[in-house]
Amino acid sequence: MLTLLINVGIGFLIFLLIMFAVVITFSVIQTIKAKKQTKQIVDKTFNIDSSNPEDLAKLIRKKIDEDL
Repeated sequence: MLTLLINVGIGFLIFLLIMFAVVITFSVIQTIKAKKQTKQIVDKTFNIDSSNPEDLAKLIRKKIDEDL
């Protein structure tokens, strides 16, 4: 009986670890997607031209990145 309880406990711990890994993976993927979308919105909003480093929009974007 004790062995059965230990096995069930170990199985439950493995299940919890797998679920924890799934949640972390999902949150990392969502964070990366959100960061890409934010970058696209900032690029569209300020019409950033990467070939011109003196562009005011690039400076604004840099300031926003520093604040975040």
